[in-house]
Amino acid sequence: MDNFLEFKYIFDVDGKGRVNYTVKIHPTTLNLASDSPEAKAAKWTDLDYNKCENCPLNSKTSPKCPVAMGVHHLVEFFSNDISFTKTKVTVATPERAYYKETSLQQTLSTILGLIIATSGCPHTEFLKPMARFHLPFASTEETLYRTLSTYLLSQLFRYKETKKFDVELKELNLKYDALSVMNKGLIERIRSISKGDADRNALIVLNCFTSQVQSGISENLQDLKYLFEPTKK
Repeated sequence: MDNFLEFKYIFDVDGKGRVNYTVKIHPTTLNLASDSPEAKAAKWTDLDYNKCENCPLNSKTSPKCPVAMGVHHLVEFFSNDISFTKTKVTVATPERAYYKETSLQQTLSTILGLIIATSGCPHTEFLKPMARFHLPFASTEETLYRTLSTYLLSQLFRYKETKKFDVELKELNLKYDALSVMNKGLIERIRSISKGDADRNALIVLNCFTSQVQSGISENLQDLKYLFEPTKK
């Protein structure tokens, strides 16, 4: 039996009490461990239900949307909740624990980010290494730094095998373009079944975050340049 990596979210939600939610991923494939009969039965997890316009999958071979399957339980559980409900959150990762007092939408946003990255969607595969070292509630600057560090390391491995290196980050920008389209498609999918706004707004926050990171990449990394000024001396 595989020993899955576990990321445990324990949060107290005003009006809902304590909630425990664990995301499990395979230690080598970094695939999300998910086998939910309820998700398989739900109509809104069908690949062709509000399908993302850039989805490369075919319903004949992939009848279910991997992202929808991954987020199903979380979305259904919080479908009636309000975004700014206060929460106190402890996140236990394989290496350490984190604590934050924040809104429900921020809590859901960070969980959804982890699930989406490991869901098996072709557009999110490049995020898997970052998911392995999941940093809950990361700032835009932290995420930009981690994204670039991870991507450039992947390019180093690629260069050793192919002598190709995306030094201009053009391919990374394309990946984020595709990710943005996928996020918007997922928002529309969830909008159709949610009565509250917490899960839907969590995805909107996540998509805005994605846009901010891509903006940082497009602007020649100026937001991070100051970090390396001391190394020039």
